[in-house]
Amino acid sequence: MEQTTFQKEIKFKSNIMKDGVFNYEIVTKTATFKELNELDPTQHSLIFLVSPLFVEQKQIGGEKHMIADPIVLKDLTIEAINCLLILNNDFNIQDKVEFMNDGIALLKFAQWFIKEKFSAFFFNSIANY
Repeated sequence: MEQTTFQKEIKFKSNIMKDGVFNYEIVTKTATFKELNELDPTQHSLIFLVSPLFVEQKQIGGEKHMIADPIVLKDLTIEAINCLLILNNDFNIQDKVEFMNDGIALLKFAQWFIKEKFSAFFFNSIANY
């Protein structure tokens, strides 16, 4: 089975040495990820994390909104990065470590990933069964 991929610009704080002193600076790197695939056994735990993610539904201004459990969102994000990130010359193991140490970078990635990748994948997959 051929694995399709996508690329995503990731911003995170990196500890960079300038003039003999380490300082944190925001860097932007392009990371490559595997697309979600329900037939890939390495992604099954990631897919199952969607069940406890949405804990309740609320009416806000006449619209229904799903409320996500922040701990499950963090776990899902970490699992997504571990399962889907493809390390290469553009985004290496050190980049991954620094990215995963930056809580704000993880939160921004989580918001994007849930909206742009996971929701569409999950609802399209369920609709096809």
